[in-house]
Amino acid sequence: MNLKLMSIREIKHKVYEKGIYADDIEDYLNENREELERYELNSAKKLAQKKKGMEPEKLKNYLVSKGFDMDTLNKVLKDYED
Repeated sequence: MNLKLMSIREIKHKVYEKGIYADDIEDYLNENREELERYELNSAKKLAQKKKGMEPEKLKNYLVSKGFDMDTLNKVLKDYED
């Protein structure tokens, strides 16, 4: 499974589709929350770079559709608009 540029929510969904129990996924996410949040922020920033020139509202909608949370969106959009 290619995990490049995915949100935590998207990773969780993909792993669940592979047959991993939801409780095991949640345990892993809770144990590795900080690392996964850094990964998610970096993924969102890279996606925003790829979409450079896109209107901020369209970028926001795109990132929401990819499963990124509001905290990550706000951080990325703040940098994107600067």
